[in-house]
Amino acid sequence: MTEQQKDIKRTKDREYYKKENKVKKITDMIEREKRKQRKDWKKASKKKQRKEKGLENLISNKPPQSDNDLAAVPPERRQV
Repeated sequence: MTEQQKDIKRTKDREYYKKENKVKKITDMIEREKRKQRKDWKKASKKKQRKEKGLENLISNKPPQSDNDLAAVPPERRQV
């Protein structure tokens, strides 16, 4: 599926779930459900932040790529 087709399907699914009331709105939930939902949102948010931070660290810690650097340094040899 192309990105455009995926977007169309997501839109249709969202409309269907809204129409059928499959997903409750936060205003329709009781207090216990609200607390649980907010806790789940908080967990998901933390997980996303950790993932993004990990990707940033991975990219920032990577040395610059250069063909000249690899050719200029001869391999080290151990003396026996």
